[in-house]
Amino acid sequence: MDRRSDIFSFGAVLYEMLAGKPAFRGETTPDLLEAVVKNDPDWMVLPAGTPTYLRRLLERTLAKDRKQRLQAIGEARIALEHPESGVPERGPEQAPAARLHPKTARWSWVVAGVFALVAGAVSLVHFRETQPETQLVQTAILPPEKLVFDPGGRRGPMALSPDGKRIVFAATGEDGKSQLWIRPLDGTPPQPIPGSSGGTFPFWSPDARYVGFFAGGKLKKVDTAGGPPVTLAEAPNPRGGSWSTSGTIVFAPNNNLGGLVKISSSGGAATAATRPGPDTNGGNDRAPWFLPDGRHFLFSSLRPPNRVQVLVGSLDSGDTKMIAETGSNAVYSAGRLLFLREHTLMAQPFDLKTLSTNSEAVPIAESVQQSFSPTTVGMFSASATGLLAYSTGGDDSGLQLTWFDRAGKALGTVGDPLYFSDIELSPDGKTLVVSVFHARGEDLWTYDLSKGLPVRFTFDPARADFPLWSPDGRSIAFSSVRKGHWDLYRKSADGSGVEDLMYADDREKYPNSWAPDGKFLVFVTLDGSGSDGQWALPLTPESAGAAPKPMPVLPAGTRYAKFSPDGRWLAYISEESQRGEVYVAPFSRPGGKRQISTNGGIKPRWRRDGKEIFYLSPEGQLMATEVRISGEMVEVGATRALFGGITTANGYAYDIPSDGQRVLAAVAKDQKSGEPITLVQNWAAGLKK
Repeated sequence: MDRRSDIFSFGAVLYEMLAGKPAFRGETTPDLLEAVVKNDPDWMVLPAGTPTYLRRLLERTLAKDRKQRLQAIGEARIALEHPESGVPERGPEQAPAARLHPKTARWSWVVAGVFALVAGAVSLVHFRETQPETQLVQTAILPPEKLVFDPGGRRGPMALSPDGKRIVFAATGEDGKSQLWIRPLDGTPPQPIPGSSGGTFPFWSPDARYVGFFAGGKLKKVDTAGGPPVTLAEAPNPRGGSWSTSGTIVFAPNNNLGGLVKISSSGGAATAATRPGPDTNGGNDRAPWFLPDGRHFLFSSLRPPNRVQVLVGSLDSGDTKMIAETGSNAVYSAGRLLFLREHTLMAQPFDLKTLSTNSEAVPIAESVQQSFSPTTVGMFSASATGLLAYSTGGDDSGLQLTWFDRAGKALGTVGDPLYFSDIELSPDGKTLVVSVFHARGEDLWTYDLSKGLPVRFTFDPARADFPLWSPDGRSIAFSSVRKGHWDLYRKSADGSGVEDLMYADDREKYPNSWAPDGKFLVFVTLDGSGSDGQWALPLTPESAGAAPKPMPVLPAGTRYAKFSPDGRWLAYISEESQRGEVYVAPFSRPGGKRQISTNGGIKPRWRRDGKEIFYLSPEGQLMATEVRISGEMVEVGATRALFGGITTANGYAYDIPSDGQRVLAAVAKDQKSGEPITLVQNWAAGLKK
């Protein structure tokens, strides 16, 4: 064992960098040693066009006989820096190796194996004696070929497996379609997770066998050894999950409603895991993370005006304890809480016995992304083995209002990048109302599209969201949590006057559509797992104070109901086929239902002349289906895929002007970008410095 052994190792690494696989393989250590001694690398797997000098260099570094090998690593450096000089030939003292007798060859690898074991034992004793300092190692993980990591963190953070051997993440193609991928950290190529199209917020089972994730408004799990995903529960607008060693999954099913819920990892009924108090701003518990005891879990909660608190909950009770105010969720690793302050990743010591912090937080990484809004989930993960992963680009996060043609060509932008949830064009197309997360909370803002400057529309400290224009463009309806739950309000579109309460009760309510004649406002009520029903609120003068009426023409569990321009039909989402699809049904009579989408669809909108219905695929692809209303029937024509990249995680992130030839959408600032994931081994070692 001398410098020529290191040269052989150099050749093995160089070969694997080029070929994408090890030069020698073996199921056991003796098998691997035999392959090193007896087998040659498969030169055919080198990339086409590998230069002759580089192949020659590999042959010389991987020669079996050390006399045939390069004698100094400097020769390899010269060959790489000056290819024209060629690779040095062996000298006259380097005679060809004698061919071994088969029995001798068999014994040679046995002796080599014994030598390796003895050397390993000596090394172990040596390292136990010297106790070398643990080194922090930082590397970059690239996305699969022709894909980028999810721009803007719309689909939640990556997730390191508990054993630190694999990582799961969302990756997006040029067509805007996204899927979850698993990448082993031993260099094996990444593989897509079957059935994970549009998947968000992945998380691992404690034994690293299963991956949990959200897709199509459902919580699902998939066996990484193979097989299709299994649906566990409803999750219409999720914000993360965590899997305990006791077999319980705690997750956030709805960003805008209530607390966390828990369910057995084998399925069953979901029950409450946290009890949001009166100051929780309509819920917003999210991003759970189980602590090592498998009973307690961290989670974050948004509190008015826009404070993010990290709390700890328990499977044994609904009681919670506030740990700290932060800028994001928190995870536990290496005796510390990891969380964001603005875009800086912080580490703070945490006592598992007292469930409290006991020292100041220190920064460990900068410019880390956040997902969805400035007060939500950080794009980072950690394993129990000392691995840390995070995505940078925090200063560029947010969504940009962008005009597109039907082919997806960008035509221009509106305003600056912000954290938009819903956008809605006025009936005349001249004004835009949006809901925006900002430093003081979530409010409605309006844009005069001729000027492109935002004007704040709501001012109450409580959150306001889900804006909806009246048919005459004179007022805007919206939902707010001023009474502790989401109720319906209305305000003059020019921003003057007071904000009138339209309807309130003890349910959570969001406006869906205003009838073109102004006589009804359709809204949806929600429970902790999904849609609870569609209701029509009468708005005529003679019906003042009248209670809303249920809409039996729509099946239970429908969402996103939208009036047709003539007011006679409703486009809506139903999961009666076990997957969210777009349907059309009459507003005031039963029967006549037609299915619009066939491969999943959400968030429909009518073209203003009634000739098309637009909707999003689960992956964020904008679709357009031709429709023709004839008497009491709706004829469904061809469906065209327009373009992708529209976020499906928030509310309505797109709208269509009257002519149907342009689209205004809130998209990640740069759809073509995507920074590598930073992977840090032994990240806690950096705290000593």
